[in-house]
Amino acid sequence: MAVKVNHVWFGDDPLGTLDKFNVYTWRALGHEVTIYAHRWNGTPHDEASLGLSGSGVKVENLSTILAEDDNKRTATLPETRALLKGWIEATNKEKPLETDVIYNLVDLTKSYIGGTCQGIVLDLKVGPSPHLAAYEDAFKRKFVSYTRGGNTVAPENQCIGTMEEADTLRGKYAAKFEQKVTDNVDGERGLRSRPAERHFGLITSFHGQGFIAARPNIDVARQAPGGGAGGQYEVKEIRRPGHGPFRVFKASEDQTNKSSAEKTTPEEVLELCQYVWDNELEGKNVPNEKYLGKVKEALQALSG
Repeated sequence: MAVKVNHVWFGDDPLGTLDKFNVYTWRALGHEVTIYAHRWNGTPHDEASLGLSGSGVKVENLSTILAEDDNKRTATLPETRALLKGWIEATNKEKPLETDVIYNLVDLTKSYIGGTCQGIVLDLKVGPSPHLAAYEDAFKRKFVSYTRGGNTVAPENQCIGTMEEADTLRGKYAAKFEQKVTDNVDGERGLRSRPAERHFGLITSFHGQGFIAARPNIDVARQAPGGGAGGQYEVKEIRRPGHGPFRVFKASEDQTNKSSAEKTTPEEVLELCQYVWDNELEGKNVPNEKYLGKVKEALQALSG
């Protein structure tokens, strides 16, 4: 089964080198990739502007999607959509000076896409693990997320969504997420009127509550495809093993809201990318072999 991978990108620049390494890895392994992108001046991105010419990646202009959803999905996440549009408009078509604005936008968009579109929303620093195929049936029957930094009671929002054809699970997630946004959009928290404040931690908690509501669900970093403990699905990562169908190219303790944490180094990223290339890609029988050259190009760029 081809997994539908959904990414979010805010900014005028093309993707970074690690991002390209992961995108082309997904494509080489036969999976679909859609990037929901927003340029600060409002003009749409395409494959070329993202540095992905010929990748077969679908690029969606976020503002267009939001405008279309006003007409066709008004019953799904309307307050969240209005808040997201308002935050985008508040940038006045310029890159925000405050990085918290960007973090807020990205996190709100990830949950919006996870609640309205088929597929799994993943951060660009996330690639497939060798155990992906074992989880594909669970992806179709359950709402998916994973615990990463241990900062929240429920799983965090670096992974959101389901491959379920119907909107049943997405609807459960969206309803709870929308309720939490509605409760906080005005009043003391003032999400609507204060886009430059640090809201992304709160948005992560909204995601966690949405995940809990979207049963049946699965925390793929802690659970096996059938729902039990998933320790046997170990994945080589940076500093310590991960678990499950995905691999994260960032140390688990390196979190945006933990400034004191030891940051992931370029050398650690390169070492892991080299491992993936040597052991899981080069010389392997992959569905879309033509993209392996692009993976290797990204690897060479990482090595300088």
